[in-house]
Amino acid sequence: MAGAVRCRDHAVGRARDTAVPALAKALADPNADVREAVVPALGRHRTSAEARSALATATADSDADVRARAARGL
Repeated sequence: MAGAVRCRDHAVGRARDTAVPALAKALADPNADVREAVVPALGRHRTSAEARSALATATADSDADVRARAARGL
């Protein structure tokens, strides 16, 4: 069982390493609906310094809904 847990944790870590940079990049999308949709996904990865940094940046977004979601995600 311990091996399965280690395997799962490794897979989750690799997924985060791939997902967070892509999500952070999506915060630059010109469509506010896209940026708003990205913020909760980043919030699920808030243990990552890169995700927290992206969320902090999103708190200064031009769209109020994006800012509010980012603040809740932190």
